Amino acid sequence: MAATFYVSTPIYYANSEPHVGTAYTTVAADVLARYHRLLGDTVFFLTGTDEHGQKMVKAAKEKGLAPKQLVDALAPKFAELWAHLGITYDRFIRTTEPAHEACVSAFFARLMAGGDIYKGLYKGWYCVPCERYVAEAAPGRHQPPCDMCNRATEYLEEENYFFRMSKYSERMLAYLREHPSFVQPDSRRNEVMNRVEQGLTDVSVSRAALDWGVRMPGDEKHVIWVWFDALLNYVSGIGYAEEGGRFAELWPADIHLMAKDIVWFHAVIWPCMLLAAGLPLPRQVWAHGWWNMNGEKISKSKGNMIYPRDITERFGVDALRYFLLREVPFGGDGDFTHAAFLARFNNDLGNDLGNLVSRVLKMVETWFGGKLPAPSTAAGASGPAEETLRAAAAGVAAPYAKALAELRFSAALEAVWELLRAANTYVDTVKPWVLNKDPAQRERLGTALWHLAEAMRLAAVWLDPFLPFTCREIRARLGLSPDAPIRLPEDAAWGRLAPGLPVRKGESLFPRVEA
Repeated sequence: MAATFYVSTPIYYANSEPHVGTAYTTVAADVLARYHRLLGDTVFFLTGTDEHGQKMVKAAKEKGLAPKQLVDALAPKFAELWAHLGITYDRFIRTTEPAHEACVSAFFARLMAGGDIYKGLYKGWYCVPCERYVAEAAPGRHQPPCDMCNRATEYLEEENYFFRMSKYSERMLAYLREHPSFVQPDSRRNEVMNRVEQGLTDVSVSRAALDWGVRMPGDEKHVIWVWFDALLNYVSGIGYAEEGGRFAELWPADIHLMAKDIVWFHAVIWPCMLLAAGLPLPRQVWAHGWWNMNGEKISKSKGNMIYPRDITERFGVDALRYFLLREVPFGGDGDFTHAAFLARFNNDLGNDLGNLVSRVLKMVETWFGGKLPAPSTAAGASGPAEETLRAAAAGVAAPYAKALAELRFSAALEAVWELLRAANTYVDTVKPWVLNKDPAQRERLGTALWHLAEAMRLAAVWLDPFLPFTCREIRARLGLSPDAPIRLPEDAAWGRLAPGLPVRKGESLFPRVEA
């Protein structure tokens, strides 16, 4: 049954250009959004840029720019890359938008009115790159590194406003226990549970020594902490506190996607903010692993970024999309190496998929004048080999759907690859080139090629959320309208490919690349 499905990425810091780490989360969200559209769901996909905070001030100063000049220059680069990667977001939000800033002010005022914001003095350490308070000052304690990024912290002593997060300690713990799937994967859930069981402390939510951010209602000397500001994009982006917004229709979000280093903000601080405002919690928070290079996380701070366009210019967009979600289970860390990428490109995409398409359509072009033959019902035209192929096609749906429900993207792709392997095995078993030599086997040959074309059509249905450009091209080569809407489960039924369609082999989808 059709439903609403609201998926979000974190909003990305607009202090430098996007890299493959930000693309990873965004491609994953796009696959989920595309899949739910195939199911007929009403989908809302939110992404955007985080543009306030001390980190932005520092980055702008280093470039000789005002913060607004920097974010106005960099935010479009995210939108441009997402368009290049085929990201089908419904809303790109920027935290410098007046509507978002108004939402932050209204939400903050709501918590103040409820007694959950109070004034106090903060003495402790602050990590500028992570925009977070690390530890309160203690006698004899030397400067601690940030426990998230291990970089040096700065000592702060200033009058701040605090959020009474400690008030929600028991409620948060009870919620986590009662909703075991709220934080995923289980490794992240266990980490969060262990920290919450130790009790929550109040958190500073304003800065007095900063002039770039949302002004605090009632005290213009303070700007609201950038994380409090940023987390609210998930409700401001759907019109919270706006007339005509879609908040009532879409909230709570079905899933927030992010990397594991910011799970605490999403799995604890954000839910506590919502509890304080009397709003429902998102249904799930999913924190994936990191991409590493030579054992180190790929990140702006490490200076070891991999930029998506450097890959897509040589291998194509879908090759990058495929590798990101195929190479490692979504919850774990992975190594982004040239050798691993090349193996996936040449073996999975080049041989299993691309070569199958080329071989089959070339045979139809050569032996049937480019018109898809009809499967014959005559005795001997089909047999056990066809039954095996049809069974492989029928076997995709259940594991594919289960895998995507559990965000096991690699497993969903493996379910489709089982069909592709079955199709390639079918070619070797039936040997169309042998059948073509015997005029008496003409109907058998036509039946075989139609079965292979139908298997390719079905593979293109299942792969569409992952490889949208490739699947569009496969449909076009099969004589289908590449832009015709696809629906599940209807279009995953065997036997929908009409005989007589004009097919064409075209260029190789994934031409082999040597190391």
